[in-house]
Amino acid sequence: MRLTSTLPTARAAALMETAAKHFAHKVAVDRNGDTARVAFPTGIGIMQAGPDGLALTIEAADETAAEGVRAVLEGHLLRFAHREGPAPLVWRQG
Repeated sequence: MRLTSTLPTARAAALMETAAKHFAHKVAVDRNGDTARVAFPTGIGIMQAGPDGLALTIEAADETAAEGVRAVLEGHLLRFAHREGPAPLVWRQG
C-alpha cells in the first residue's frame, strides 16, 4: 500500500533534517540531498524537501501497517512544525 501527502512549509529542508535525526536514534535513516528514507518496522517513510513543502510517501505491506507509519511520521512532523500551526495532513492512496 502506498500513501502520499504534502506538508506545506517554507522550512521543508529543516523539518526533514530534524525528523531524520530524530528517527535515526531508533531506526535506519538514509539521507541523500533533499530526500530522507526512514525504515520503520512496518514500512518505509520517504520525505522529500521542495520549495513549497515536504512531500511525503509511505510504502507498507497493508493498510494497517501504512496507518501505523502515517501516525508516527505525521505526528512527529506536526509537532516539529508546531510554530507554523500546521493542519492535519490529507493523505491519498496510490
